[in-house]
Amino acid sequence: MNLTTIFLLFVAGVTLAFCIDSGGKTDEEAMQEMQQCIKRGMQYYQDIGSFPRLSDGRITADVVRDRCSRSQLAF
Repeated sequence: MNLTTIFLLFVAGVTLAFCIDSGGKTDEEAMQEMQQCIKRGMQYYQDIGSFPRLSDGRITADVVRDRCSRSQLAF
């Protein structure tokens, strides 16, 4: 294999990994899902009376944002 072939295979692999990681979603779709998760999370903590701070003193919005950044299915 020559250098060009190796480079093209590398680019194809990175592109495939990105598509799998992002679930094929556009940036706008991913942002909308993140916003919806945050909205659900904030509502959840308001409903259980842990807003604007959790019982351990952490800021609710920070916790929600962190959990939603890991998974939009968190809430």
